[in-house]
Amino acid sequence: APPPPAATAGAPQRAASASADGAPYNPLQSVKRFVDEEAPEDKAQGGGSMQTDLAGVQHLFTSLLKSVQGREGKFATQQEECNVLLREGVADQAALERSARRVSANLRVAQTAMAEYKQVVAFDTEQQKLISTSTQKLGSIEKEVEHQLSRAAGRMNEHAQRLISVAAGAEQNQDGYAKSVQNLVQRIQEHRAMLMRRSKHFQDQVAETNKADSALLRALSNDLRYGSRQFTQLKAESELLSVQAVAKQSDHEMATQFEVHVRTFCSDEHLKRLKQMLRESQVEEGFLRKAYPAPAEA
Repeated sequence: APPPPAATAGAPQRAASASADGAPYNPLQSVKRFVDEEAPEDKAQGGGSMQTDLAGVQHLFTSLLKSVQGREGKFATQQEECNVLLREGVADQAALERSARRVSANLRVAQTAMAEYKQVVAFDTEQQKLISTSTQKLGSIEKEVEHQLSRAAGRMNEHAQRLISVAAGAEQNQDGYAKSVQNLVQRIQEHRAMLMRRSKHFQDQVAETNKADSALLRALSNDLRYGSRQFTQLKAESELLSVQAVAKQSDHEMATQFEVHVRTFCSDEHLKRLKQMLRESQVEEGFLRKAYPAPAEA
């Protein structure tokens, strides 16, 4: 049979520990309080039933042990909850900082690329204007040159016809003079032919230049459209990233406030107090198990 509680009167003194406020801790006081709450009628009768009724004593110690274990579980749960909150707070803060840095880096990249494409669009637009102006000027020069060459060729042809008429009239009287006039007419015709060849060569060069300008204008137009699309896309992305950066900053501030609240609630003093209460409950449980060990199973 298990020994009566009186046989373990010296156990509380051996199992006592220091409480949080420095006063000596006596597990027997908790037992006494539990007994007073559990059996007020037996206490009024002098506690005779606890000494005579073994089943009642066993029930009393079992209930007391469960109560102590319940307090241990409560303290351990609170301690673990604080540890989890502290770990999660630190992890969330670090994750938000990394996310904010990543958004800020992406925003800087987008803004830099947007500035570059803005310069590309401005450059392509300016080049298009210059090439268009040059093409117009070249067209005007071509028309003026063509007009001058055509006029010069016409006048030279007129002079050649007059000289031919003069040479025909002087052919019978002065053979030498007629021959000189014919030579002069031949040279005028050759010079006119040379001017026409140069005119054709100039026209071919103008055509090649216009062809190259047209190709360059098409390339600039394609590059301008691409740069404009990229600029518009990067502008929208930059605006979105700016909103995200503001949101990340707000999340970071909220996480900081949460961490402050957690550290206030789960302060070192609070954790120390929970640890002390858990140790006292474990000492009390050990005292109860020594004072009234569980009966062996049949």
